[in-house]
Formats: sequence, structure tokens, C-alpha cells
Amino acid sequence: MQWNLKKVWPAIAASMLLATSFTYADFGDSASLRNIENRLNSLEQRRGVNGMINPAAMPLTRNGWDLQVSADALLWQLFEDGLSYAVETTNNGFPVRADEVKSKYNWGFRIGLDYTLPHDNWDVALCWTHLISSRKGSSIANDPSNVLIKTQGFASAKNPFEGYAVANSRYRNRLDQINLNVGREFFVSKWVTLRPFFGLRTDWLRQRLRTSYGFSNVVNGDPVTTDQFTNQRNKWWGMGIESGLNTQWSFCNGFSIYGNVATAIEYGLQKLQLNEINMVGVMENNSASFSRSYHICRPILDLQLGLGWDYNFCDFHFGLKLGWENHVYFDQSRFLSYNTVNYSDNTSGGSLTYQGWTLHACFDF
Repeated sequence: MQWNLKKVWPAIAASMLLATSFTYADFGDSASLRNIENRLNSLEQRRGVNGMINPAAMPLTRNGWDLQVSADALLWQLFEDGLSYAVETTNNGFPVRADEVKSKYNWGFRIGLDYTLPHDNWDVALCWTHLISSRKGSSIANDPSNVLIKTQGFASAKNPFEGYAVANSRYRNRLDQINLNVGREFFVSKWVTLRPFFGLRTDWLRQRLRTSYGFSNVVNGDPVTTDQFTNQRNKWWGMGIESGLNTQWSFCNGFSIYGNVATAIEYGLQKLQLNEINMVGVMENNSASFSRSYHICRPILDLQLGLGWDYNFCDFHFGLKLGWENHVYFDQSRFLSYNTVNYSDNTSGGSLTYQGWTLHACFDF
């Protein structure tokens, strides 16, 4: 057996050397091809004069500045957990319904600037997104014997289930987002392009929920209206790393379908504030306040899907896109409620979601 191995090993070694030499012969000199960059250059030469591995797809203008400016019109709708402000209950304390601020669409905008680098057609993109959303709600007990129990603010020490006749609430949300990323758009086939990217992202979220509760009593034969005003503020600022992938699937006459996905994790500061004022008639009875602030990491998910159209003219490029977007800020609903019976605070958790239509226009020069 040992004698047979001594004869076989030289034959195996010679075969491996021969196979290696044939492999490198396909690409060129073996010494220069030990570097991955040289191997890629050799492969590009073998694919033809204009052949490249994943050729760049970013529009390039002749004698231009390799800049792209873009503007988006946003028509988005906001959804968030924890925006219920009142629950209608019977005299026995059984809940009938929960009331929350009504959702509606609001306009916003996004502007961007993109520069294509000379190195391998990488591009650096900077964009700013701005949206202000407002919602409101109003409630009256359907049955005169029912009452409205507040779900925001402080619970009464005397009666934590104190009922009201009417309730009104207003919610306001302001989003400011800045993205700075580096990517490269390239062809993977004649009709499909990809743009992987990574970079930095920062978000400012300012939320405010104002609610008033009221009922009427008779004191010494005179009607007295009692109002309670609750003001909640939720501020978030975070910064972190973002990464994603943009795809474009072309079919004819410049039309295409696009689908994009991005994720981010931001480390930021959360500030929560709760203020409450009780009014009897026109006189202030008492007031209370409570606040919290802390640092925490939170994830974000972005999804886009739509139809695009591109047109080249006079060495310039113009593009239009109409699509649907979803943006999820996980665990961003942190409005406070405070129970003065056992002196404990409860921070309601839930996700903040933006969704709606986006009209995008870009110009390359």
C-alpha cells in the first residue's frame, strides 16, 4: 500500500500543477492575476472593448457635471398606536367604544442632490424629507346615561374612572429626515438595474397630542362647567446607519417598475412631557406635570414600489416616478399616562407608520 501511494502522489501533484497552469492561461500571466483587481480587468477585456462587469447604469451626461437634482411631492397618511383619547362606558363600567383622532392625508416634500464620482461611477446622494401631519377627533356619549373615560393624562386620585360628557383631541406630527449615502447603480441584465447603498441617516420627530374633557354640574342651583386640558409632547432625535437596495425593471419605451427597500437603526434621545390643567368655570383649579427623557436605539423600515419613466434629450436626462411608500418607525408611540392612585406611570408603546403616494421628478446635467 505504501509503495502504491509513493507512485500515486507524484501523479496527483503533476495533475494539479497542470490544471492550475491551464486556469491562469485563460486570463493571462499568473503572477499579475494574484491581485483581484487585475483578474477583474482581465475579465472585462475578455468581454469586449466596452465590456464591463456590471456596467454602470447611472445616467451620465456628455460634458456635464454628473449631477442629479430631484424633487418629490408626498401625499402621505399617518398611523400610530396609542392615539386613543376616550372610552365610552356604561353606568356599570362596561366599555362601549374607544375614540381616537381620525387619520387623513397630508402634503409634504422631499428634495435631493446626487453626484456621480469618477471612481467606478459611484454616486453620493443627499436628501431631505419634510412632512407635517395633523389629525383631530371629537366625541360625545351616544347614550345620555353613558360617560367618557379619559385615556390620556393623569387618573384622578379620588376616582380614577371619572366620567365626562364630551371630549376633543388634536394631534400634530412633524417629520424631518436627512439621508447621506453612497451607492452604485449597475446593470445585471439588459433590462434590470440594481443600486445597493449604505450611509448615515438622522430623524427628528415631534409629536403633540392635546385633549380636552368636559362635563356640567349643578352647584347651589347654578350650572358649572368643568373642563380638563391634557397636553402631551413626544420628541425624538436619532442618528444611525442605513443600508438598502434600489431596483429598476425596465420593459419598453422608457417605462419601468421600481422596488426599493432600506433599513436603519438609530441611536437617539427620547423626551416625553405631560401637562394637565383643571378648570372650574373660568378659574384654574389645579395643574400637574410629568416628564421623562432617555437614550435608546430604534429600528426603521422603508419600502417603495411604483412605475417610472425615463427620457434622454440633448445629452440630458429626465425621469418621473409615481409610487406607493411605507415607512415604519418601530416603538415610537410613547405617550404617557399617570395613575395617581398607585403613583405609577405607563408609557404606551407602538409603531408610527407613514404611507401614501409619492411623485418623484429628477434631472441629470
